[in-house]
Amino acid sequence: MERHIDERRSGDCGPYCQRIPVGFIGTGADREILEGRGVWIAENGEFTEFACTGLDDERRTVGEYLMELEDLVTRNVLMHCLNPDRIVVRGGETEPCAGALADLYIDLGGRVEWYGKPFPAIYRHALKLAGSPSIEEVIAVGDALQTDILGAARMGFDAVFVAGGSTLARASLQSSLKGTAWATGIRWRSSTPFAKAQQCNSCRLHRTAT
Repeated sequence: MERHIDERRSGDCGPYCQRIPVGFIGTGADREILEGRGVWIAENGEFTEFACTGLDDERRTVGEYLMELEDLVTRNVLMHCLNPDRIVVRGGETEPCAGALADLYIDLGGRVEWYGKPFPAIYRHALKLAGSPSIEEVIAVGDALQTDILGAARMGFDAVFVAGGSTLARASLQSSLKGTAWATGIRWRSSTPFAKAQQCNSCRLHRTAT
């Protein structure tokens, strides 16, 4: 069963708020960052929650995590997905991200709490850090419809969609899709062939709001 961010938290702290040992899936560099923020990473399998920042340094496909995730589901371990992106482009190469592992975990019957875009708590936290500007003063920029642009639409922000990066990699849009497409909420206005966005299967944001 999917669980969204607990609104009682600040919206981005997740395992930072807790002083219990948590499991971890991600790179060594990400682990160092979390531990530097006070997250207590368990050195054994004795944990009831785990943080996931993406793939680790060895396993490069989602399927390689199946057995580990199945075991965690049988133990009813809660996943904290710290990056909802399904794919990222790193060094010019496309690879799955934490969101893809979270999707698999949910399919297996696991519980997930999501942190970051497109969920509103992270935007409220960012707005607070920015001095609580009005919605009219905010513009969101991103290359992922499922996180960046969906989150902006939910918050009522103007947005710039970068027709490249993760969305281009995921949807395999035609090579003529270059530059940017502008959107206010989910009403798009574009000087590029983004009008052909029906080719993107990741969401339905190309439909004009009524």
